[in-house]
Amino acid sequence: MTIGAYPVAQSATLPVITITGVAGAINVGSATTDLRVMDLEFVGSSSTADTSIPVNMANGASNITALRLNIHGTGKGFSVSSGAVNNALIQENKMLDYWRSGGSGWFGGINRGAILGNNVGNVNPSGD
Repeated sequence: MTIGAYPVAQSATLPVITITGVAGAINVGSATTDLRVMDLEFVGSSSTADTSIPVNMANGASNITALRLNIHGTGKGFSVSSGAVNNALIQENKMLDYWRSGGSGWFGGINRGAILGNNVGNVNPSGD
């Protein structure tokens, strides 16, 4: 299954999902065996209280791809609720401006996977 858009050109405008205080805008269950989340923009509230997680995955989910996501102003980027996902590819994403103290671009484990060509930065610009 694919969630997202597939722009014709890199300059195409991505669909925007605005999230605040949401445990997972996209929740991936442990029984998920084939999922691609691609070409979306996730925008958080850019506040220290923001606990939002754009893509939240359960232990045991497999064959997960996150491709060309633009994530900013959120609490985290990707999170595995406990344990690890299997066969995951996290590629060419922008994960910037994490406002929550302890926020991160990626939280959790991957069994047999790759994290390639991502831009992760500006963690906790609020100064906490």
